[in-house]
Amino acid sequence: MEIIQRVPLPIRIMLRDRPDFSAGRDLELEGLVRKAGEFASIDIGAKAGGSIDGVVAGHIRDGMLDVAALERIINAAPNLHVTVHHAIEATADPLETLRTLRGFEAVDRALVSGGAGSVEDRIDRLIQMRAAFGPERSLIAGGKLTLDMLRPLRDATGIRIFHLGRAVRTPEAPGGPVDSEKVKMAVDLLGVR
Repeated sequence: MEIIQRVPLPIRIMLRDRPDFSAGRDLELEGLVRKAGEFASIDIGAKAGGSIDGVVAGHIRDGMLDVAALERIINAAPNLHVTVHHAIEATADPLETLRTLRGFEAVDRALVSGGAGSVEDRIDRLIQMRAAFGPERSLIAGGKLTLDMLRPLRDATGIRIFHLGRAVRTPEAPGGPVDSEKVKMAVDLLGVR
């Protein structure tokens, strides 16, 4: 709550209890569904700076999107938007998974990396992913991005939302502190204002 009250932005809360992309057994899934419902029912109040806009979820079972888990989470929080995260790329067919997500009105964003390789390879995959997800939804590009990749990815794919981790940390390591100068560089590179 403290973050929501201090940050004047819409917040999406991650729903994941396991390091893998599984929703776990029945009791674990029940916990995720319960948390989604709790987040949906939080009344921030008029003095709050931000708001709970949605949840970040996405689980796989046997190499496929766990549609049943996603449906239960959405049903528990019908007033929230949903971002599906990197679990997409852990499925057997990420493009088909993105097409499946089009059937969920609440799912308006998906976080994908476009895989490894050159910037050109990632651009090609991200263009395919964006087409599979549909133009009415937003892809978020993330996953081992560097600052010099931002403008080429934006210009070639039309993606306007980026998830930056190591690229804006000093040292560039997981859990390292966010470097405000690198964040400013990213903003400048993307022309965000």
